[in-house]
Amino acid sequence: IEVVRWLLFERRFVPQEGTGKQVLELILQAQDWPFLGAVLQMEHMNWPPESFSVVVDFAREAPIPQMTSLLEQDFTLKSPIAQCLLAGFAQGQHWDLFEWLVKRRVELPDEASKKILVSLAMAKKAFALELLIRRGSVGSGALAEAMTLLASKDSADCKPTWQWQRGDGWIGFDMDISRSLEDAYASGNPQSPVLVEFQVGSTRYRVNFETMIQRSEGSGRERHLRRVGELPPLVKPPPLSPERATEILRSRSHGPLQGPDPGKCAEFQNAQVLSVEPVISSEVWSTYQMAVCKLRSKHRQYGVEVKPVAMFEELKLHLLDSTLNEGYYFHGTDAESARRIQHFGFDERFSRGMYGDGVYFTPDACKALQYSTPTGDGSRILILARVLVGDPFFTESRLSTRHPPPRDPLEPGLLYDSVIARPGPSAGAPGDHQHHTEVVIFNGAQTYPAYIMRVGLRNG
Repeated sequence: IEVVRWLLFERRFVPQEGTGKQVLELILQAQDWPFLGAVLQMEHMNWPPESFSVVVDFAREAPIPQMTSLLEQDFTLKSPIAQCLLAGFAQGQHWDLFEWLVKRRVELPDEASKKILVSLAMAKKAFALELLIRRGSVGSGALAEAMTLLASKDSADCKPTWQWQRGDGWIGFDMDISRSLEDAYASGNPQSPVLVEFQVGSTRYRVNFETMIQRSEGSGRERHLRRVGELPPLVKPPPLSPERATEILRSRSHGPLQGPDPGKCAEFQNAQVLSVEPVISSEVWSTYQMAVCKLRSKHRQYGVEVKPVAMFEELKLHLLDSTLNEGYYFHGTDAESARRIQHFGFDERFSRGMYGDGVYFTPDACKALQYSTPTGDGSRILILARVLVGDPFFTESRLSTRHPPPRDPLEPGLLYDSVIARPGPSAGAPGDHQHHTEVVIFNGAQTYPAYIMRVGLRNG
């Protein structure tokens, strides 16, 4: 190390391929932080690109005490190697160290800043992202490309991601490696070990999907891996007997109402559920769970605070996701449409109504039955669906729209998740009064048709 120190300070050493990497490895292994701090200031040193990966790997893997000792040294952050430290901190999710370096005003080339921006955004580290942009440390090209990548982040958030174990915690791989691992995992044969190789910096790794272990080809060090965020498997709807369904239906039907047609609800008071068919569709369920994931991602991204929507006790068939105002609601339809919905889910493109062009649901069975066409034997079809109401817009007037209203004028792309019309005065409704609660969903993926009921009407 003393020889290396003399060579560098006397400018008798010119880093070349191979030797530059070895010199930096030697300094890092010796943990001579004052020396490394001095090396980082040597702007005249033209280190070959492969040398930089050594610093990135070190910054990603090194324990916090070692990094703190390094950062105590007084060095500037203009050299490419200092930029590699920043990239390594982002990959290793050493966010406190990352913030410290950013405050020293490091200047990043486009390629480096693009990767770091994406790492920050995927880790939800808004403070560091804002700091980089505000300090002008990010080139315009990098920012534009990073924003393009982040625009597709919602769908990436809904896919399984990969993490590696460090100490007692788990660290996420960057987006590109995580996607590569997922592609290899999904295309492999689960009955036999699947080996895949990838490279981070100068280090190559081999992954065994059977043991879920990655091994460094250089050091032989092994770490455990895990796959997280997989969409929940299909959950069969809990049993619902016709007798229990009849109780729910009658408890959620009104008597005679005041209004232009008071008999509409009264005629359904003696309705009886003749049969209940649970819907089991893996395709529709996957689409529904993807909608769950996208709503959560949207709420996190924009800091949306979802206020609870009251659910009726009769419709709490089992535990649902209250953070997304998930609930059971009725939908009236005809037999042919019910079969199509059973196999393909609800489609908002074919729906129209007083509060926008969406799919209409209601907690009031008598309201849903009004839209159910009698079959040949006089029975009617009701669907009891799981619905993600999310962050709703409450309306007191007629709406002509194909999507929910904007939530914030300052965020034109941020919309409410649904529309709810509650009983009470409502401009444009019959008699300017809304008698039932109606929920309008503008994305059919936010619904899952859990049960198809055949309902008979009895007189007296």
